[in-house]
Amino acid sequence: MELIKMSTRNEEGLAEELKIAVGAMEISDKTVSDVMTRIDVGGALLTQGYTWFQDVFMLPDTTVLNTKTVAEILRMGYTRIPVYSGDRNTVVSLLFVKDLALLDPDDNFTIKTVCGYHEHPLRFIMEDTPLRVMLEEFKKVSAR
Repeated sequence: MELIKMSTRNEEGLAEELKIAVGAMEISDKTVSDVMTRIDVGGALLTQGYTWFQDVFMLPDTTVLNTKTVAEILRMGYTRIPVYSGDRNTVVSLLFVKDLALLDPDDNFTIKTVCGYHEHPLRFIMEDTPLRVMLEEFKKVSAR
């Protein structure tokens, strides 16, 4: 793989097919922990010599989905938002932003109510799971 990268480094650009092939080769060596964003209540978490911060946009399940909150969610630009109960380490559901499309902000529903209605399943995985395994899982889910 390094040979492929070195041989094409001086060219104008890699062909799209080559980028895909190199990416496929690199994915076989990586695990979920190599690409995931960690969640930590205390602010910083020291793991394997790295410091991780709370970089995940999350909302408590008690959040009222009024005009201001919905505008903030849309401003963030995410399609799926983890929802927690109590503390950030207790993820209980996943809010799909598209589920807010027909919501009337004047009804003052909580995120818990909206997520309870749509019931999008949560998937928990171990951080040492190989990315190639996760890719296969994503393919199975999207094929349904």
